[in-house]
Parts: sequence; structure tokens; C-alpha cells
Amino acid sequence: MGRGLKLIGFCYVSSFSDRHGKVRYRYRRTGQKAIYLHGTPGSPEFALEY
Repeated sequence: MGRGLKLIGFCYVSSFSDRHGKVRYRYRRTGQKAIYLHGTPGSPEFALEY
């Protein structure tokens, strides 16, 4: 499994490769449940969920 990378410009968002090799984006803030974001950073779908 790949290491998580922090995305520049998006606070509390990190990316990682899941067990199938797909890149996933996760919003995780202290004291809150992790939320997986759809789309790619910069897309309207990603911005709406962020």
C-alpha cells in the first residue's frame, strides 16, 4: 500500500493508493470521521464535496 500524500491547497486532505491501485482522496480532521472524496482535485465534483 502506498504512503499518503498531503495535497497542497486542500487542508486535511491526503491521497493514497488502495489495495486495487486506485488513488483515493480522504478528508480527515481531528475528532471527525474520515470522508472519502470523489473525483480528482481541481474537478467541480471534488470541490463540491470538499
